[in-house]
Amino acid sequence: MDHTRRAFSVFSEIYAPPYSPLESVLEELERALLSSTSPHVIVAGDVNSKHRLWGPVESDERGLILAQFALAHRLLPLNDVESLPTYETPYTASWLDLSFATPSVVSTGYSWTVHDDTTYSEHRLVEVRIGLPPEPGKRLTRYAQRELLRALQDHRWFGRASGASLGSPDALDAMLASLYNLFDRLYRRNLRPHRARPHSKPWFTPDLAIERSAVAAKRRRFQRARDPAMRNFYRAEYTAALSTYRSSIKTSRDQHIRGYALSCVQRSLFAAPFKAASGRLHQYRCLPSLLAPDSTCTTTHLESAALLLRTQIAVDDPATDTQAHTVTRALATLSYTTALQDVPFYHEEVVDVLRRTPNNSTPGRDNITPLLMKSLYRYHPAFFLMIFNAALSLGYFPRCWRKARVTFIHKPGRPPERTSSYRPICVSSIFGKTLERLLNGRLQYFLHANGHIHPRQYGFTRGRSSVMALHDLKEQLLRFRNNCTPAISISLDFHGAFDSVWHPYVLRYFRERLLHSKLYHLLRTFLEGRTVFLRSHAGQVEASPSLGSPQGSPLSPLLWNVVIDDLLSLRMPRGAPVQAYADDTVILVPAVTTAALSELALEVLRRVQVWADSVKVKLNPDKTFCVLFHAGVRGAARTCITLRPPGAQAALAFKESIRILGVVFDARLSLFKHADYLRDKVVLPALTYASPIWWSESRVDCRLYARMVSIQRIVLLALTGAFRTTNTAALQVSMQAAPIDLELERLNAEFRLFALRRHVAFGSLRYRPEWVALPHKAAVPHPSLPALAPFRRLSCRAACNVCRAPGIHIYTDGSYTNLSAGAAYVVLDPNPSIIRVGRYRLLHATSAYAAEVVAFMEALRHVLEVRYTSRVAIYTDCLSVLQAITSPQNVEPHVMEIRQLLNNIRRRPPIHLCHVPGHSGVFGNEVADHLSQRATRVGLLGRLPSPFRAVRRQFRQELLALWTDRWRADFRRTELYRWVQDLRDLPSIFLRLNPLLRS
Repeated sequence: MDHTRRAFSVFSEIYAPPYSPLESVLEELERALLSSTSPHVIVAGDVNSKHRLWGPVESDERGLILAQFALAHRLLPLNDVESLPTYETPYTASWLDLSFATPSVVSTGYSWTVHDDTTYSEHRLVEVRIGLPPEPGKRLTRYAQRELLRALQDHRWFGRASGASLGSPDALDAMLASLYNLFDRLYRRNLRPHRARPHSKPWFTPDLAIERSAVAAKRRRFQRARDPAMRNFYRAEYTAALSTYRSSIKTSRDQHIRGYALSCVQRSLFAAPFKAASGRLHQYRCLPSLLAPDSTCTTTHLESAALLLRTQIAVDDPATDTQAHTVTRALATLSYTTALQDVPFYHEEVVDVLRRTPNNSTPGRDNITPLLMKSLYRYHPAFFLMIFNAALSLGYFPRCWRKARVTFIHKPGRPPERTSSYRPICVSSIFGKTLERLLNGRLQYFLHANGHIHPRQYGFTRGRSSVMALHDLKEQLLRFRNNCTPAISISLDFHGAFDSVWHPYVLRYFRERLLHSKLYHLLRTFLEGRTVFLRSHAGQVEASPSLGSPQGSPLSPLLWNVVIDDLLSLRMPRGAPVQAYADDTVILVPAVTTAALSELALEVLRRVQVWADSVKVKLNPDKTFCVLFHAGVRGAARTCITLRPPGAQAALAFKESIRILGVVFDARLSLFKHADYLRDKVVLPALTYASPIWWSESRVDCRLYARMVSIQRIVLLALTGAFRTTNTAALQVSMQAAPIDLELERLNAEFRLFALRRHVAFGSLRYRPEWVALPHKAAVPHPSLPALAPFRRLSCRAACNVCRAPGIHIYTDGSYTNLSAGAAYVVLDPNPSIIRVGRYRLLHATSAYAAEVVAFMEALRHVLEVRYTSRVAIYTDCLSVLQAITSPQNVEPHVMEIRQLLNNIRRRPPIHLCHVPGHSGVFGNEVADHLSQRATRVGLLGRLPSPFRAVRRQFRQELLALWTDRWRADFRRTELYRWVQDLRDLPSIFLRLNPLLRS
């Protein structure tokens, strides 16, 4: 039916118990029909009445009464008399679920269907559709997406637009408007009708479908039988078949759920089964009625959306400014220009940003998905580079990318009627997010290169992590305990940290540090004039946030780090360090006596409050907790300390333990509380998180060891289904789960070697930091650095032709086996004749990639030493080496050395890097391959630091060796030892979880 009729229809649902008089129900229904002001009436329900109007059964008295009532009130039955029974038990079947409607409703068309789906009830699912069938929806199918990309790839508009001159912000906005007009026109043209597929259960197998058909056939045979004796016989057969069918359904469903849960847990502990068990699956929910600040309730979906936008979208209020705030706000409006400017965005920089963009990111209102964006840039790189560089040169973030769609997600466990129970998520354009990521990379480089990243900020910072933050915190606490100095740990919490970023303060921060003016204005225009909207069938509401950073924006973490930088640099009382991981901030306050401890902590809180007021951040006293680390001082544990922040009504809460970044610290630093927390909340995949902090490398407390082993045993028993009396060692062998203490020791050794850069010993392995190719923490390459080393990918024919060009041609190759490795390069002239060769026999090589790197580096050293005056081209068949050089995220030592060599060489003749297909008949590549194989036996000695992945692989192999030694020493007399003596080579019957998943 049309919208007008649907808006004024009356729906009435009735139920008449089988053993109660029907007249009282019909009288109540009659009063409802007489009071209705609309002629469009629909009545549906279970009335427990039989009549041939709605089913092929004999009429009863109740059915006659209901039929007369329906005809008297002009109600027409919608039931299909040839449909399946709406009600069925093992002993009977009938048509008891009825639907009636007035002629005005029936005239619009309707359908009435009984589905044979499993409902686990005697009643079947009845689907009633009133009115014309809805138009099929349209979506961009895979074929349509390919057609859209083909149309965009061949369109002439991009060629004309790529050469345009964008000299003003209006010209940039107009260019993007033209692009979106073209894209929308082609996008709508390629949309395909889409019908929703029928819902099917993943556990419903073809065997169950055959069994269901057999049960349905026996049911029909039972219903058609008229002879009482045969009817009883057929009923027994049908009942037995139905019982077997239901048992098969239950078994199939349980097997699917178990296998699905185990497969998800193997990939990730916190996968769909965990979310389903904890109620965290994302479900579509219409916004309910919300409670406004004036205690009134919203009545429509649009009112609820408007209320959420008013309360959840932060707006800056200049009326609350102090004199210092006024100065900061005025400074942000002044003109700003610097003599030096940043370089334009380069092709490789954009490629790297798009490569790191997740493919499952939600598209914005322009419908450009990440896959579409990546394909469009591959087809028209010049156009998109022109757009990005125009935005940078103009210092202008386009207006269309500052408008985002907002979605409110309900926080689990919160009352749905309160506005604080919803989290706003902004969905902006993928095109605009690409420019945000480019801007974020330039700002990160500026902060790192100029030393503006505070050493005690561990969140979203290169070379630092949450484990490093926990390690430094523990070292501070141990230092206080060794000096017998009590300390208070204050864990600060801020109201909506990311939503309280004050834009004028961020702009002042970058002005004072002399950020390039074009980057500054690009950031300024990104922050100002933003709009969020929420659209539904009822309409659209908008809001203009002027405070905070957009939820989901790549710039949000950086903006918060800028705000909290002053807190980390704040002058605190001596010996009171402040450290932060994003917005998780911890302050340690030590003092000799408890009285001095209280005074010092109050002074620290006073200074924190002054800082919070200056940047318009609110401290949340209800979620700010303290722990007193008494350090063994007599009487300190029983001391009552009261800390009340300035302006707070209640004192801060003191706890016996506090959870910081997932690790529970207790007052004694025994970390038993953390073990108990793991026992209750976490299972094996998350068990080893931050283990270097709470698992000692020298001596482990026996009680802590017992707790860890018990956790692992519980998990193994649950996975194997073995008897509770099974030995823990046997469980570990059968599931290939190494003993938890060996696993933790391995992780600790890796942390000390990779993160702390210390000499480690694990089993028979000995490693020094200089033996491992670890990324440089201090090296921060500029995002445009990949442009210094571009490379070309040549086909086989092109590689054979280019070697005849004038200049010097150098081919490199590497050879690797488990026994030996070699690297070589050969220098050719265009004739071609060999000018020079280099062969190197490698020691302790771990992969073919290492051999290729050595060959490439030695070729560059040769070019730098000889100082050729003509054009030089270096060819390699290892694409990984060239991609590592061009990736700005790769700061491994050998990559940094290659980049430095390239920079030194480029000061002289031009050098070109090329990738050629290997073993395809290219003369120079075949010669280099032959020389590298000979270099495994004869050649100069060479060595490359081991990649950290290879070192980690050796640590895991050593763990298996240690586990095997323990197994042979302690469990030689067990029955399982007769089957398995060497755990490094388990038989095929001992697989991890694959047999369980297949079953």
